[in-house]
Amino acid sequence: MKKAKSLLVAMCTLASVVVSAANAATIRLEPASKLEIDIPDSWKSEIARENLDSGIAYRVELSAPEEQRISVKIRVGHFAKSRAPSPEQARQKLQRNGERELGQAVEKQVVIKDLEVKNGFGFFYTITDASLVGKPPKPDDYKTITRLMIYYGDNDSSAIVAILADDANGPAFQQTLKVLAGMKPSLVVPQTAGEEQTSDSPPRTKIELKKSGKGMVIGRSGSRTQLLIPSADFAEQRGAGNRGRPGYFMGGDDRIGIIVSGWFEPAAKFGDGTARKMWESEGITKAPNVEVTKIGDWDVIAYEMPSIPRLCSSELRANLVTADTWIDLHMSLHNESCSEARKQLLAYLKAMLVTVAPE
Repeated sequence: MKKAKSLLVAMCTLASVVVSAANAATIRLEPASKLEIDIPDSWKSEIARENLDSGIAYRVELSAPEEQRISVKIRVGHFAKSRAPSPEQARQKLQRNGERELGQAVEKQVVIKDLEVKNGFGFFYTITDASLVGKPPKPDDYKTITRLMIYYGDNDSSAIVAILADDANGPAFQQTLKVLAGMKPSLVVPQTAGEEQTSDSPPRTKIELKKSGKGMVIGRSGSRTQLLIPSADFAEQRGAGNRGRPGYFMGGDDRIGIIVSGWFEPAAKFGDGTARKMWESEGITKAPNVEVTKIGDWDVIAYEMPSIPRLCSSELRANLVTADTWIDLHMSLHNESCSEARKQLLAYLKAMLVTVAPE
């Protein structure tokens, strides 16, 4: 399993911190945000902030001395209290994630284990890379990966963790589990101010998501344009950041793991530009494995972003202007196969239906 490369995009900032205290160490993520974690004084941490459509997340990479052959990657963030999963829902989600990794594993099934967490709950599983069994250790290449999901009910935070190790039963691994069980994030997410409304700009109206017998229907209040996502498993996600701002929505299809977010704006806000110019200004056209194409009336750009080990983060932006509405979608899916993830995203977009009611 190759060590993850940089997890940052252009908007991320990076800082390196050497943790010298062995007990009750505090990693400062922002002036008002921190991660309390007890790690050995010989370990190091690297911190990154990532700006997302849905708010802010922090990535912390813990590195043990080379001879211990263990590395930990943590992503901490907020979740909305109204969308907090039950322990069983979290377990099922982790189970589905694990089943997608069995193709190259020694294990024939995913075994979910409990992680005792103060003021929350957590689960984990371990996958062994069949191609590395019995081979000598290699730098930045690990024989096992252990994935954890942790939810903290007292402060509406979550942690997604990947432990890379050669020995998932050794003392260094057991110490790492203990460290992760005792860590506690304390995050303060800054509120995103709404865009200023000028006298000559089109009025902004609230986005509406409604379940129907055919799936999820999305549109602006009072607009003639609607988007149907034909999946009974698609659900809205609410939280901090841009969510809740006029025109913005975010949701996910837990069955296959696709996240869809985006903007519904008055068509006049798109102006005289093109989707290609918009993507170039945002730097998307320079991302890995870019493909620009047309899907029906959608202008589409598919690309990839650095992700956690052994998983490809496939991304897709789709832009459409019709009647009175401009729709700008952002879709993403993690999968071991980049080509398979992209294929699923394109198929999901093709299944969507845009309708315009007569005037």
